[in-house]
Amino acid sequence: MTRAPEPLGALQNSFVLSVLPPRAQEDLAALAREERYQPSTLVARQGEIPDRLWFVAEGSVQLGLYAPDGRVSLLSPLAAGGWATWIACFSPSPWPHDIWTESGARLLAFPAAAVRRAAQAYPVVYPRVIARMGERTRELIGWSLAASLLDPEARLAYLLAHNCRQISQAPDGPIELSLTQERIGQMGLGTRQRVGRLLACLEKRGLVKVRYGGVQVVCLDALERFAGRAGLEGP
Repeated sequence: MTRAPEPLGALQNSFVLSVLPPRAQEDLAALAREERYQPSTLVARQGEIPDRLWFVAEGSVQLGLYAPDGRVSLLSPLAAGGWATWIACFSPSPWPHDIWTESGARLLAFPAAAVRRAAQAYPVVYPRVIARMGERTRELIGWSLAASLLDPEARLAYLLAHNCRQISQAPDGPIELSLTQERIGQMGLGTRQRVGRLLACLEKRGLVKVRYGGVQVVCLDALERFAGRAGLEGP
């Protein structure tokens, strides 16, 4: 069977845009362009309204805020197979974060205006857009509440589990996360040294293995159980 060209395949496999008629998908795919980023690159700045909707074909995209004094606050990365981002595409408000690619990322860029026109022509798209925005909002609310309720070790377990779910909805074995200790710290866990100590605690429990430049989650279900039990019921 002949494989669809990549932009068309991305649309056909998209939860949101797969409901467009085939001709509308083909027209939208024809407008896409490939973007490759060898160094980490700022593709949308806080206060701007991005003019593209990106499909992450390879690598990942990071949303964050970067203070003039060098401090950084990051959200969990959007991994390959994700879209960056439906909110930026459909909201008329300036984007409240910066959007960066990791080094080596490859994106498929669809003109945001064309995506919005397709949705206006075929309103069946809108419930799915709302569902995707709702999922992201639920994730952010969950992380905000976890940061308030969980102890630091359980909070790290929650964060790692969330990043695993970004990669796969039903993983059945060890999961490799390309997250450095510095990057984890920038997601709200503190200094690299503090993250190292917390990872060592999770490693002693048999939940993770610390790798060079990343973390291996041994069993996602066990990690999630630990996060809920230790954080909400006490040690």
